[in-house]
Amino acid sequence: MSDSEAFLKFSKPFLDATKSVFETMISTTISSGKPEFRSGNASLHDITSIIPVSGTINDKDNYSAQFVISFPEPTYIKIASAMIMEEYTVYSEEIEDVGNEISNIIMGNAKRDLTTQGYTTSMTVPNMIRGEGHVITYPKNTKIVSFPINCDHGEFIIEICFTKIDQDNS
Repeated sequence: MSDSEAFLKFSKPFLDATKSVFETMISTTISSGKPEFRSGNASLHDITSIIPVSGTINDKDNYSAQFVISFPEPTYIKIASAMIMEEYTVYSEEIEDVGNEISNIIMGNAKRDLTTQGYTTSMTVPNMIRGEGHVITYPKNTKIVSFPINCDHGEFIIEICFTKIDQDNS
């Protein structure tokens, strides 16, 4: 399997899980814009949840990846309000963990589907970063693909990066 095929196979469960989570937990549908390769490590939005992921493909090839979901603050507040079912108009302590909770649920759903495709998956606890232009550290030698997403509460971005690792690439 080529790196491009592996990336597409790896990305689909995350996109499917995002759609499902937003429909069931936030009562909104999402639509995805055209994915684009991205360079640089400055976040495109204000609030970001990051989950590093690694494992094997069919017990043969190792991989390193990362799932990132990043929101403009107004969108984050609206999504958090919908998820908690309580109206918030400003970012506050009560909603600061919503992004990580969304990431965890998406990751759990994606992990289930990745397993059926032959991926083993190790992940860490999501890390939330807030602030304009904050920096995201991506695994080395990965290509970053950004998926712009729209929903009733605004726009946000999912970023997925993935690379196979061999002895020469570790």
